[in-house]
Amino acid sequence: MDSLYEELQLVRECLELTVSDKNLGAINKWEKVINQFTKKQILNLFRIISFVLSIPSSNCFVERIFSQMSLKWTDIRNRSSVDLIRSELLIMFNFEFNCQEFYNYVKTNKEILRTVESTSKYSFKTK
Repeated sequence: MDSLYEELQLVRECLELTVSDKNLGAINKWEKVINQFTKKQILNLFRIISFVLSIPSSNCFVERIFSQMSLKWTDIRNRSSVDLIRSELLIMFNFEFNCQEFYNYVKTNKEILRTVESTSKYSFKTK
């Protein structure tokens, strides 16, 4: 606790100046404060700020996933497995390729092509 107190004393003046800036949001204010010190100087404070700012401010993202899941799991596709729907959602939310980019990616990746052509289950993960 003593080291955290010392870190707060170190950033106190910078923090007071930054908080008074009404044009910046909370994340930008903390970014401005953190950038003025080395990570080693404010390690405990950095950990606390990182943890607090990683907490979502709403459940919008989760609701979006459930909404997409219900669109994929329709009466027509009611026999789809949980794994299939999960895989589709993972691809939908984690890939940023358009169709042409994905085609080129798969076409040039020999390991994916070998796995798709075989009858075995997909056992690799990209590194």
